[in-house]
Amino acid sequence: MRSRSGGGRAMGRLRLFLAASLGLVLLGPVWGAGASCPQPTRAILIRHAETHWNALGLLQGHADIPLNETGRAQAEALAAALGGKRVDAVYASPLSRALETARAIAAPRGLTVTARDDLREIGTGVYTGRPASEIPPATRTTWATNPSFAMPSGVPDPAGLREPAQVQGRWFEGESLSGVAERAWREILSLVAQHCGKHVAIVTHGGVIQLALTRAKGLPATEWRNFRVPNVSQVALEFQPDGAVAVLPGW
Repeated sequence: MRSRSGGGRAMGRLRLFLAASLGLVLLGPVWGAGASCPQPTRAILIRHAETHWNALGLLQGHADIPLNETGRAQAEALAAALGGKRVDAVYASPLSRALETARAIAAPRGLTVTARDDLREIGTGVYTGRPASEIPPATRTTWATNPSFAMPSGVPDPAGLREPAQVQGRWFEGESLSGVAERAWREILSLVAQHCGKHVAIVTHGGVIQLALTRAKGLPATEWRNFRVPNVSQVALEFQPDGAVAVLPGW
């Protein structure tokens, strides 16, 4: 007779094989100690609509840049496109560009938007308001290849900025890839655990979604740039009862 421990190992190997065959990543205890969900739960990650700084190619980080006219039209078009799809709850980054996009989705459904701080964009520190090309090459390379290296925090130098009034005299946090991946993924898992069997819309930022995809696919945080996430794009993650997660091509 096969021992229980041997049977358990065999079942574990079978789960890994099936997950790999189906394109799933096994995350372990998504639901937390003593909790479970017998149904798949979906988190729909949505990038906010366009801002003026998006159009200019400037790093926004934690700067609260609102949607521009194009972005407001994008948000309304997105809400109309999602009209026939199931959404049970709506959460967003506290930054206005994400909140405004989320409210466009929530309003026709009679839902309210709940802001969660850990869904905010990657903090770009002293480089907030500048194009990425103006970050010193050594800093840019280190940040992109060392997931623990944080952008320097501080007050941006207004000299040479396209729109200095948005950042002048303000302190901005700089963050690392691993730090953002950890806080954002923890928040996503928390929301999934709170909404068993539901479809949860999470309106956040490009960098957050890219880093969430590295977690969902079991990749290093430094692989984030392999994922293209334009404004108002959607990525659906389906969390299974056994802790596996799949990135769905559509939802």
